[in-house]
Amino acid sequence: GDTVTLPASATVTVGTRFIVKNIYSATSVGHLIQTSGNDVFWGTAFVSSTTSAYTSPFLSTTNKVMLMNATQTGGLAGGESDFEYIGYGRWNVHCLLYATGAPLTPFK
Repeated sequence: GDTVTLPASATVTVGTRFIVKNIYSATSVGHLIQTSGNDVFWGTAFVSSTTSAYTSPFLSTTNKVMLMNATQTGGLAGGESDFEYIGYGRWNVHCLLYATGAPLTPFK
């Protein structure tokens, strides 16, 4: 998988935005997206399964890492994660992700 590190909040302005697309399915290692310093993710990840029922969104207000594998945490190709800096060390996150098994949170 790939690793993406968002820039530190001290180096960006409110409204700075990044979109990360899963253009290929994650390997066993998974795709990793992380914040810098003390910054955190603030938002939701919807993980849809190709084989099981819908699940509620997974929420984050304190997490610093997202790890997405193909089986449960949204690492299949076609997923998309939108990050926008909203101030106070918070990256607003909204993800639409896909997995092959029972969905689990990508937030760690």
